[in-house]
Amino acid sequence: MRLMTIGEFAARTRLSPRALRLYDQLGLVVPTRVDARSAYRFYSADQVERARLVGLLRRLDMPLPVISSVLDAEPADAAQAIAAYWDTVEAATAERRALVRYLQESLLGKATTMYTIATRRMPDRTLLALNRHVTIDETDAFFADAFSRLRAAARGIEGDEAYIRVAMKDTSWPALLPAYDALARWAAEQHREPTAPPRQVLFADQRTAAPDTLVCDLSLPLR
Repeated sequence: MRLMTIGEFAARTRLSPRALRLYDQLGLVVPTRVDARSAYRFYSADQVERARLVGLLRRLDMPLPVISSVLDAEPADAAQAIAAYWDTVEAATAERRALVRYLQESLLGKATTMYTIATRRMPDRTLLALNRHVTIDETDAFFADAFSRLRAAARGIEGDEAYIRVAMKDTSWPALLPAYDALARWAAEQHREPTAPPRQVLFADQRTAAPDTLVCDLSLPLR
C-alpha cells in the first residue's frame, strides 16, 4: 500500500501540515506510519475521508473535543451530535443578533419598545436566601428546589420601587436590556435616585409559562 507524505495528504484533504500535526497529537487523525529516524509522517488513502470530516467540522467552529466524540460515534449518533452542536450555535447567534439590534437602536436613540412603569411602596421584610455552588448540570434541580422553598419570599427592600411587569419571552438576555434602560430613564426623568441595583421578582413558574405569560417584575428600588 502506497503511503502519502504529509504534504501530499495535506493537498488531498485541504488541511495544512501544521493542522495535521496538531490532529495527530490529539489523536484525531493519526498517521499510518511515522519514520523512526526522521519523524516524517505518512498517511494512507483510507484516512482521507476522516481527515476531511475533521476539516469540515472545524469550519463549523466545532471544538476539537466535540469533534473527537463525533469521530468515535456511530453515524446516526454522530449526525445527532452535529445537530445538537449546531442548535447551540444557532441559539448563540440569535442572542448575538438581538444584542446587535439592541446596540444599534441604543446608539441611534431608537427605543422601539414601550413599557408601562408603575410604582409601589415596599414594606420592611425579612430576607431569606439560599446560597449554593452548583455546576451547570445541577442548576435545574437547584432552581426547582430553591423556587419551591422561596416561592413566597423575595429580597425585600423597604421604600418605593418602580417596576415593569415582564413576559416570559422577554426575560432572556439580551431581551431584558430595553426594560433596564426604560427603568433607568424613568428614574432620571422623575428625579428619583436608585437605592440598589435592579432586581427580578418572580411570581410565576418560568418552567411552565407560555411566552406571553407575565412571570416577573423588573424592579428598581428608589430613594
